[in-house]
Amino acid sequence: MIIISAAGFSTRFRREGITTSKVLLPLRDGIVFDYVLASFKQYHGQEDFVVVTRDEDNLPEELRKSIERAQVKNYEIVTVESPQDGMLPNILKGLEQTNFSLDQRLLIHVADIFRPDFTMPDITSQKLTIDFGLKASNTPPPEGLLRTVKNTQGLGCYALPSAAAFLASYKNAQLPGIRTAFGEKVMEIVEGVRLIKGLSNNGASPEPRLIPPEDYINCGKPKEYRQLRATDLFRPF
Repeated sequence: MIIISAAGFSTRFRREGITTSKVLLPLRDGIVFDYVLASFKQYHGQEDFVVVTRDEDNLPEELRKSIERAQVKNYEIVTVESPQDGMLPNILKGLEQTNFSLDQRLLIHVADIFRPDFTMPDITSQKLTIDFGLKASNTPPPEGLLRTVKNTQGLGCYALPSAAAFLASYKNAQLPGIRTAFGEKVMEIVEGVRLIKGLSNNGASPEPRLIPPEDYINCGKPKEYRQLRATDLFRPF
């Protein structure tokens, strides 16, 4: 199963007067979400897809059009009430509502990073794979998880042996709550630590997968989006 979180409020875009939801913004040959889906094109006929979103701004219907354009075979669009800050809480809500089997392998991904020619990591029963983006091609790989977090970009991509493993581990690993005032980067790290803690309690170990800069494309900030509109991007479909 591939589950994509598209439930955010596009806060950074709204601050600059862009009121359209980020995933629906026009981009070259389609919209932003078309390029997110295109990252997983080799899995469109193999994996179950779940898209978690808000029931606002016509998001469910527009995302459905994008999924149909991509010819994804099996998919669900799950709308969540009161979406939270951070990706993983909304993923949790989505998995609690899906009709797909929770026993299949799980890939979690954000909706504002494109991954041309993405390939699934080797998922085993005792491993949580977390993708991190190297900031330069000649950067030596950092050693250890903490140094990896500090010296790379988090790509919002987690691979687990099953959706059930995520639900059990994430819900049972309680960490002190944090406020959004601490910043989005802190939110991402704390949520990731919570997931790692829960899986570690069940005997699993985190394994970072380092991704070179040419293999991921950022579209999470207005500046990045404007740059991409002037770029000769890969065709989504």
